[in-house]
Amino acid sequence: MKKRTIMALVVALGFPVTAVAYLPPAWFIVKKMLERVPHKDSFIARGTARLAGRDGAATRVVLFQAPDKVRVETTSDGKTRVDVWDGARRLVKSESGAVDEASGPEIPLGVVFGSIDPLAALKARGGDAKVSMTLDRGRATYVIGSREKGKAQLWIDRDTFTPSRVVVPIGSAAEGSGATGSSVELRFSDYDLSLTAGKFPRLLETLVDGARVDSFSVESFEAGVAVPAKAFERDGLASTIK
Repeated sequence: MKKRTIMALVVALGFPVTAVAYLPPAWFIVKKMLERVPHKDSFIARGTARLAGRDGAATRVVLFQAPDKVRVETTSDGKTRVDVWDGARRLVKSESGAVDEASGPEIPLGVVFGSIDPLAALKARGGDAKVSMTLDRGRATYVIGSREKGKAQLWIDRDTFTPSRVVVPIGSAAEGSGATGSSVELRFSDYDLSLTAGKFPRLLETLVDGARVDSFSVESFEAGVAVPAKAFERDGLASTIK
């Protein structure tokens, strides 16, 4: 019997992977993840955000278009900030209404939810296909990518095959040098069947170098939405998503 067939049986039956001589290959883990949480061309999520250093909650709308366009509208005290990522390009409309290009880490939603090939997305960010195991919040979890600080990683729950974290390097580390050692991390949890059919998390947390800077509780979610033509352009930042 081929090794791939044996490994598939081991995982399907729920036996601990530490009981065998090798871990499943990255391609197999990602294949199972995409079956559980399919690729999405676009989606819109609405809910409540909490930002580090600020009291109270804000309302938030997140619009996504594959492979890696993200628009985040955050409204607090009647004022709205809009952040747009289009690949490496970032635009910001501040609460005062000023629009400018800005630096800062990407929001790597596309690695998990917008990529047909997450392994290629990891590689493009300096990652690799090494597989290891760890415990993530008490659950056995596959880690795809080097565990070295500042390297791209994708964490996937062993039993549910839902993604639980994606880590991407900041700055020169994104070119694979790892010189900065800095990273941005998205954590995903609570794949609620009633709200998103289990195909998108209800809680997203953003950490930079291990410090939580933002959390987003999803209250409504819709995939396959029509994306306004200028949603990710400078000219489109003046209006908000309905």
